[in-house]
Amino acid sequence: MVMKKNTILFIAFILLLAAQNALAMPPGGPATITKETFFALGDGTVRVNSGAYLINSGIYEGKYAYTYQITNINSSVGISFFSVGINAGVVLDYWDFDAGTINPAIWSPVADSLTVPVVAAQSFDALFNRPLIKSGDTSAILWFVSGNIPGFSQGALFGTSSGVPQYKTGQLIAPVPEPATISLLTFGGILAALARRRNRV
Repeated sequence: MVMKKNTILFIAFILLLAAQNALAMPPGGPATITKETFFALGDGTVRVNSGAYLINSGIYEGKYAYTYQITNINSSVGISFFSVGINAGVVLDYWDFDAGTINPAIWSPVADSLTVPVVAAQSFDALFNRPLIKSGDTSAILWFVSGNIPGFSQGALFGTSSGVPQYKTGQLIAPVPEPATISLLTFGGILAALARRRNRV
């Protein structure tokens, strides 16, 4: 009887993990802000659609879903890497991608620890290798959740054409810390500078 109960609990735990891994993008209302960014890569153009949507129900209600989708319009460059810069002070709550088109092998924050929520990420990176995003292809929608308000950050695309590396940067929608957080970060920087100066004297 105890073994049967443990087996049921184990199966329920596995199903719960599977459900978390299959989480679709949280439901949101109309886009708060969207942006089309065009990257001149090789002999053509690659477009990144970025946006922020206010989540209107569920456990992340009141936070924002930040979305990114890459379309290789007519470039001979096969896109293998995409990155979104994460501003200091931003907190990341969850991430995934809506599978079905060109899916990333990796879509994850770059941080010392990936314990949720992530509080010290430098960037959010996607690796495409099977397959690359080639001319005419559109990637899966990549997304993450943050309670921080929409603003802008630097994004980057990387790929190769006939063995020649191609790299371009451009502005994308991304979360930014609220003014109070920025003030605290600035104040902390001033204190650190004063401490260094005192140590030199």
